[in-house]
Amino acid sequence: MFQELVIEKLKQWDPFLLGEDFYETEPVDVLQELMSSANEKMLANKIQFIYAQSFDEDIPLEKCQMIASELIVLKEASSCERM
Repeated sequence: MFQELVIEKLKQWDPFLLGEDFYETEPVDVLQELMSSANEKMLANKIQFIYAQSFDEDIPLEKCQMIASELIVLKEASSCERM
């Protein structure tokens, strides 16, 4: 359930305004990074890198930090539910 929420959140984010269904690999890559990222700043940098690799365009780091923060909240909430 947690993984589906993260994927859906990233598709809705739609940083390049291409439509939710346009992003296939990026949300999965970000999910993998989320599982191993130690903090919001690290995750934001990884998000920026993943999308830049796919679209040859940078997303402003501030936008990446906003979504990274939301994803970390989801991750923390998920870990609390499992206890």
